[in-house]
Amino acid sequence: LIIIMEKLLGISEVALPVIVMIAVGMWARKTKFLSDGGVEEIKSLIVKVCLPAVLFAAFYNMRFTWKEALTLGVFALMNLAAFAFGILACALLKIKTPVAPFMCATIEGGSIGYALFMLLFGQSELYHFALFDAGGAVTQWAVIITILQLRTKGKLRASELGKSLATPVNIAILAGILCSVSGFGPYLSSTRVGSIFEGVLHFVGAPVGPVIIMTVGYGLAFSNIEWSDTLKTVFARMLVFALFMGGIVYYIVGRMYPSDPLYRFGAVLYFIMPPTYAYGVFVNGKDESAFLSAYLALYTLITIFGYIALASFVV
Repeated sequence: LIIIMEKLLGISEVALPVIVMIAVGMWARKTKFLSDGGVEEIKSLIVKVCLPAVLFAAFYNMRFTWKEALTLGVFALMNLAAFAFGILACALLKIKTPVAPFMCATIEGGSIGYALFMLLFGQSELYHFALFDAGGAVTQWAVIITILQLRTKGKLRASELGKSLATPVNIAILAGILCSVSGFGPYLSSTRVGSIFEGVLHFVGAPVGPVIIMTVGYGLAFSNIEWSDTLKTVFARMLVFALFMGGIVYYIVGRMYPSDPLYRFGAVLYFIMPPTYAYGVFVNGKDESAFLSAYLALYTLITIFGYIALASFVV
């Protein structure tokens, strides 16, 4: 009984901060304590300043070898494969919504994944998750989001593609990797100046976890759900990522990093994330927007429950 109680307390220690901040976000929306515009400004601050600081700190001093480079490539290709399998799964399930196959690919790392990982392991270990997200982000923006945009625009200029790739998050990851590979990051980290610099980065990044989860709670809305296509699309995504979870996590990641279980945990967490929230900018028409909002809200809730279950194996 004592062991069971300790386990439950450990799970509560991980789950309660998430549940509380989601509840705060939902309360803020219901009472209009925060406006939609205010929440968007908070998100902008987190995504453009705080999160890049966290990601740069996670990468600039890490040991970057051929394994990490190969991992980036594997997860970039995995994202494309997920999209292809998603098209097949949606066809087999006879899902009518045109954007459904897109829901079976891409991962929302910045708005929820990083926060959940840091709650368990802290900022210093974030590269175990961010490495996978960096690989997936390449094909997410360069291929999948581009295809989605072409549905409405017909053509896309190179400058628009470059702008979608050159986000503060992606720039921070790339800069961190370059500092690591060049040796400048490890050298700086060994100096007194580097210690001060890291302190500043950690201070700037401190609000990321709780604030991101609060904004997720603010955005949860389950009104006007078209249950048939929504649930079938949820099942299609789960089917696709269950396939990759077994193949990539326990074979590729497990073999490449046998002595570092955080990579395996990071990959499993990565695969239970919802698709990118950025889809909301590119869908076409009220019907697709309504479907997307309901789908993302439902899948985010599933992700939270999945995270709590996954955390129970760690605490």
